[in-house]
Amino acid sequence: MTISYRMGEPDDAYSIAELLHVASCGLSDFLLNNILPNCDIIDLIALGVTDKTASISFSKTVVAEIDKKIVGIANFYPSVEHKIADIMRTFIPEERINHIADLFCDLLPNSMYIHALAVKPEVMKHNIGYRLLCKVQAFSKLEGFDTINAHVSRQNKVFTSLTHAGFSVHKKIYLAPHLLLPTEMMLLFQSLK
Repeated sequence: MTISYRMGEPDDAYSIAELLHVASCGLSDFLLNNILPNCDIIDLIALGVTDKTASISFSKTVVAEIDKKIVGIANFYPSVEHKIADIMRTFIPEERINHIADLFCDLLPNSMYIHALAVKPEVMKHNIGYRLLCKVQAFSKLEGFDTINAHVSRQNKVFTSLTHAGFSVHKKIYLAPHLLLPTEMMLLFQSLK
C-alpha cells in the first residue's frame, strides 16, 4: 500500500469536509445543524473548504491518499487566523457562537494552529496521523513558528496521539453542557524550539 501526501486542491473539498466533520467531535453539528434547509452539514463545510481564504480551506490542508482516495487530513494555519469569521456571524446564531467563544482565546503567540487532524478508521494503524503531524511540524518550523497549538477533547483519540508526540496541556477550557459537545477541551501546545 502506497500512501502519498500533498497539499489539498479544490476538487478535494468534499473529502476534506467529511474528515473535518469527523474531527470536529460534534462542533460542526452544533454550529451548522438546521442552518440552511435541505443542506447537509458536510456540504456546508465543503463550501468553506473551497474558499481559498477560509481557515478550513483546501490550501491550508495536507491530505494523505491511498489509491487516489483521501484517507487523512491535517488542516492548519497561523494561530492569528483562528477567530470567529465574519461569515460565521452572518448565518450561525449568536448563542451558538457565544457557547464556543472560549475556543478562540489564549492561543500562544507566533504559533501554528492545528484545526483538524483526522484519519479514516480503516487505515488508522498505518501511522498516517503521525506523518500528517510531521508535515505540519516541518512546515511550521520552516515558516519560523515557535509552537503549535490544538484544541482537543480528552476523549478524542487525537489527544492521546498528540500527547505521545510531545504536546502538553496549556489550558483546560470548559464549555457549557450540550448534547453535541464535549464539556472539556484541552488547548495543547508543542514547542518547536
